Amino acid sequence: MKAELKGPRYEERRANIRLSRVLAVALKVDDERRSCVAVDISVGGFQVATSYPVEVGRIIGATLHLSKHYPVEVSAQVIWCHEMELNLFRLGFQIEEVSSQEDFERLCRYVDKESLTSAALPENAAEPTLDLSTQVTLRTMSQEELDRFAALAQISELLNSCHQLEALLDRALKIVVEATGAERGMMLLDRGGRGFEVPAYHNKGTDHSRDYSQSVVDRVRDTQQPLLSLDAQRDERLASSSSLKVMGTRSVLCLPIENRNQNYGMLYLDNSVRAGALTQSDLKLASVLAVMAASAIGRAEDFAQLVHSEKMAAIGTLTAGFLHELSSPLTAILGIGEELHSEVGGELTRSLMEEAKRCDRLVDDLLRLFRKEPIEKGNIAVEELIRSAAFAVEAECKRKGVQLQIHRAKETPQVWGNFDHLRQVLVNLLSNALFEVRNQQEPLVELRVVNNRDSVVLVVADNGPGISPEHLTKVFDPFFTTKSKGEGTGLGLSIIARIVQEHGGSVKVENRSSGGALFQVSLPVSSADSPQAS
Repeated sequence: MKAELKGPRYEERRANIRLSRVLAVALKVDDERRSCVAVDISVGGFQVATSYPVEVGRIIGATLHLSKHYPVEVSAQVIWCHEMELNLFRLGFQIEEVSSQEDFERLCRYVDKESLTSAALPENAAEPTLDLSTQVTLRTMSQEELDRFAALAQISELLNSCHQLEALLDRALKIVVEATGAERGMMLLDRGGRGFEVPAYHNKGTDHSRDYSQSVVDRVRDTQQPLLSLDAQRDERLASSSSLKVMGTRSVLCLPIENRNQNYGMLYLDNSVRAGALTQSDLKLASVLAVMAASAIGRAEDFAQLVHSEKMAAIGTLTAGFLHELSSPLTAILGIGEELHSEVGGELTRSLMEEAKRCDRLVDDLLRLFRKEPIEKGNIAVEELIRSAAFAVEAECKRKGVQLQIHRAKETPQVWGNFDHLRQVLVNLLSNALFEVRNQQEPLVELRVVNNRDSVVLVVADNGPGISPEHLTKVFDPFFTTKSKGEGTGLGLSIIARIVQEHGGSVKVENRSSGGALFQVSLPVSSADSPQAS
């Protein structure tokens, strides 16, 4: 395969990066190979100094010795020939053809690399955004190729001008269906549920069912590679799929929608009219469009997050003012309650004080949620942190008949942080676990400590019903809760995530294979150079 460099647009688009480098060149003149040196080279041509002239317009073979082991073979035309002193000649060549695509790419890399280290370039010359091979490709595009490029640009504009996710998915799918000529198409999105959601669907026929082959989808999901079947009824890879036979699918194409290592789901296309309706060309085109769609989806999600952040900022400003007003009567209630408890005593006043303090803590939590405040930190003994958190829920465990198992690690290092805030993280997680196991016959909550090299992991697990897969990615969102009205505000886990983040750690959740939920809080261990406050 040869890399063609000819064309009516080549002259105006040829690469303009040239190198003043001495390079060994062998010219094939009259069936004789003659060695010379090149004093100037670019992707489009080169200049050599010789002891003989060559007529202008002649095309000869040349070997460019870019390195000792990888010469590049080209065909080049003599554009000009100048006679110099001492019977020497300087020839200018335009490269017409490179022997292979690999040699062309090697030439591009050589010129690109040398241009960045050339002493002739200014010291402040900026590194190019596009590599030289891409530059040359763009400069040598034909009018037909430019029209195709413009069509892709138009599609990109259509996708990126839509900021609503559902509308974007519908538009992207319609574009792919129209471009490939598929009879049916659908977006399959993974949103944490047990199966794929189908938020967008298009069908050119009369059957509007949203059925798809689970075998095809599972294969693409497991391999993360596109699958194209020209004739699904005879394809041995899909012989076990009964749904393809029931639906009468002839051609099917399924590929992941992903960009920058982010997978959003799958694009599923099929045709029941004839075999071969979807081809390799359709696969390549759909792959390009899928990447463009994934990029647009990511942009839409970023836009939605930005809008959400602005809403949260507005809510925070409003809430902060309200909470400041509420803190004054709460302080008075706490003061009166302290005096009442000291005079009267008893369980009733003690419960009153606990509830008043709980309200006070909630006010502080809300204020911390909506504004960043510096917190004092120090070295914390993990064992003391666990003991304090367990003591806080001990009475509730006994009252509800919950078994609390604590698995301690040997010689646990200290962590760096605020004791009260980290205690709040553990107490909140334990309280949530106690709530989740309330209906279990043998309710169990576990608190485990795991030592890693640079971190301590605190694990809180329960044997409750677990968390619905579609909710796993939302549990740390502010105001999101699966509890009934009056049982929770949806702030506990979002506050936990904020506190752990402020301590340079991370928190994640998953469902246990044996049943129940498992939260892991990872905190960095203290180091000798830890600051005394932050």
